Amino acid sequence: MLSADQRFRRWTRIGAKLRLVPPNKDRRSESRNVDQSSIELLGEIKPDNRTAFIEKALVDSTKRERAEGRSLALIKPEDVTFFWKKRTDEAIAERLLAYKRLSSQPDMFNSKVLKPLPPAPYDFFYKYRDADGLHECRCHDWEVEQTFINWERKYGESQTLTRMADCFGGEYPSGGMALAMGTHSAYPDIWMIIGVVRMKPTAQPSLL
Repeated sequence: MLSADQRFRRWTRIGAKLRLVPPNKDRRSESRNVDQSSIELLGEIKPDNRTAFIEKALVDSTKRERAEGRSLALIKPEDVTFFWKKRTDEAIAERLLAYKRLSSQPDMFNSKVLKPLPPAPYDFFYKYRDADGLHECRCHDWEVEQTFINWERKYGESQTLTRMADCFGGEYPSGGMALAMGTHSAYPDIWMIIGVVRMKPTAQPSLL
């Protein structure tokens, strides 16, 4: 588990010792095991520098990234649509069970066992275009789901969905955004959204 002075946030620069993952466990070229005891905080990327930092890593084709052996990518999406689909009761139960498994042990950001999160009743998606054409990908960025959970307590379900559409489907695309894309070791040809990143030099919107 991490000590208090090792815990980091989204824009924190860190240093750490990494080890290659055995190919029989994960063939993705970027996969590494992290020596958590070696994690060192190197400071925060300031808001005014974040867009330039992101732009250096942007690519326009996940298909090309996969062909060149990569499983992580930052995409600047075009023609962006944010939407959601209702989860089945079975899907919610499975997700809650997964949360319980994950929260039963300390994670990289906390030194104590976490209380299981209540799953949102929706899966969230982005439809967008890049150099390969039109895509529809599920969004696995935990902040998006947590935004629903927090806002639903305050505004109710209907108003929360409207606000999320305005935020993630309106403000983000019009103000500048990137999608952090990744693949699962078991499904190396299927890309999913693992992060939604504002590119203009402002802080991420409050989840409260």
